Amino acid sequence: MTQVAAGLGLLASSVIDQHFDQRNRYGRLLMIVSQSPQLLGIGVDEDTAAVVEHIGDHEVLRVTGKGSVTIFDPARMVTNAHEARRSAPLLASGVMLHVLPAGAAYDLTTRTPVPLPHEVDDTEAAEIAEAGRDLRQLAHDIAAGDVSPPTCAGGSPATGAV
Repeated sequence: MTQVAAGLGLLASSVIDQHFDQRNRYGRLLMIVSQSPQLLGIGVDEDTAAVVEHIGDHEVLRVTGKGSVTIFDPARMVTNAHEARRSAPLLASGVMLHVLPAGAAYDLTTRTPVPLPHEVDDTEAAEIAEAGRDLRQLAHDIAAGDVSPPTCAGGSPATGAV
């Protein structure tokens, strides 16, 4: 069993664990949120930061660095943490797991991931448009089968005229 003590008060309604993935602390953080399901469990990897900013009345966590930030949200969890004996396996079902790489964000107020901005560079957009044109032409050619090109364009087979 894990013992929890008052932390530094950096983030209300959360418990934060460091060196998370490198020291395999998933079980430890899961035990803590099982015992205290009102808390979000936040695991921060080495060389990574969880930067929290206030946007209106929301606290938004943004990830920066080389690793990830893992969030356990136990709001809908079913657990036997309060009845389990020290050596008994723990029941923890329905925990929402979020693994956030650098650039990702999470709204701590609503307990939801913030959608990543959809960015397409101009070169990629042009390639996608060209591929779409090629695909439409290929579909047209396949649908036409053995019909000659002038007929496909709407002309008569003999003259190609309408």
